[in-house]
Amino acid sequence: MSNIAGVLGGALNPNEHDTTDNNSPVPPGEYALLIEKAELRDSQKNSANKYVWVQTTITGPSYAGRKVFNNFNIVNSNPEAERIGRADLAKLAIAVGLPAVQDTSELVGKAFVASLKVKDGDNEIKGYKPISGGAPQQQAPAQHAQQAAPATAQAAAPAKKKMPWEK
Repeated sequence: MSNIAGVLGGALNPNEHDTTDNNSPVPPGEYALLIEKAELRDSQKNSANKYVWVQTTITGPSYAGRKVFNNFNIVNSNPEAERIGRADLAKLAIAVGLPAVQDTSELVGKAFVASLKVKDGDNEIKGYKPISGGAPQQQAPAQHAQQAAPATAQAAAPAKKKMPWEK
């Protein structure tokens, strides 16, 4: 046996820790995302295949700070996978205002609106749109409907502080 209390200086009290499952997918809907990291990677199955790996963070208001990952196949032995990956990367580039992408670093720090779906227990990005006029009102399932305000109330709301990606 090992003495946890001795290592921690007392017993671990589960009620003193956040036990929220932050690995579960967020509900389907539209979310403002900020690209934090982007890397060109080799496929583990075939090093000749290349993909762009992107880590994004939801900027809120609901689920702020949650991570969403995406891969874009840009060189693949399957022509259809390559076509889809390049088309999706092009959609992302358009959404973040890039006329061309030469390096993954050009994506970092860019914001966009993503349409998220849930597939196999993970979030999947199915759509890309530019952010215009601030963060989107998120479309979430019925249990989150009470968070959404009517359009007239949104229009009457005071102006929000601009986010770094808004000009």
